[in-house]
Amino acid sequence: MSLMELPAGEVASLTVGDALDESSVPRNGAKFTGLVVDCFSGADFPPAFRSCLTWHNIKARLVHGGCLMLNLGGSTPLPLPAAYFEVMAGVAEVFGPERVWVHCGTGNLVVVAAERAIDWAAVAERLPSELTHLMNTPWQSYPHFLLQQQH
Repeated sequence: MSLMELPAGEVASLTVGDALDESSVPRNGAKFTGLVVDCFSGADFPPAFRSCLTWHNIKARLVHGGCLMLNLGGSTPLPLPAAYFEVMAGVAEVFGPERVWVHCGTGNLVVVAAERAIDWAAVAERLPSELTHLMNTPWQSYPHFLLQQQH
């Protein structure tokens, strides 16, 4: 949704903070429509990102139907280190494996999790030109991505 599409009286805001820090949670109990978590730290991740409890807590900060996007790294090493699979498995356990999509066509490994199905064609139509490269290779469901990695 662009700012032009906000219903009258609605407000869009951006909060920058540490996803693991409670101080990043709005004080008024508001929830986020979307959260972007940049987990990039080379071939490893902080232990908290491997915990399902972390993803439960982060999901609890989303409105019903909200979306989580993770950047798991740039220049993603192949084959993927076990830590990548541990993070994705935790997200899949919390959101459900069919509600997690993976994209690694840009050199970054990006994961999106949502409570509802995502219409990727509709997303592609609405993306600003600076982000259309994210649609040059398809997003894969997490189960399909896992199958591909096993071959």
